Amino acid sequence: MVGATRNAHEFLHERAVYFPAQFSPIASSPTAIYEEADTVAEYFSKPFKFPLFQLTVSGRTYFPPKPIGIQVTRDGAWFFAANETLNVVGTGGSFEEAILDLEHHIVHFWQYYRSLQDSQVTGDAIRLKSIFSNLLAEAA
Repeated sequence: MVGATRNAHEFLHERAVYFPAQFSPIASSPTAIYEEADTVAEYFSKPFKFPLFQLTVSGRTYFPPKPIGIQVTRDGAWFFAANETLNVVGTGGSFEEAILDLEHHIVHFWQYYRSLQDSQVTGDAIRLKSIFSNLLAEAA
């Protein structure tokens, strides 16, 4: 797995020791699906959600103040990674490509909405500018 996806899985496994014994993960978590799946095709057969803790685009790393929730689905040969709140979807021929595409879109819109003045946006763009303006911090 690539960048953010691998980091998210490593983070979840690293923090697993802190979960209470009676904790039951949601059925759609990637870890639960992976442990129950016999094949890669089964692993991706159902949509699941997971957090992005960092984004890496064009050699630059960005950190959100809180994880960005992502839902990944598969339709035939295509994977779709989406965040409905941000109104952004990434696509690709593999899970990793879809996540990378989504990361590129998120960073693009973060830069775009930060470049706009409040008077330049209307409708849903007002909401999106508010969200995107404080969505990421670039690593030093």
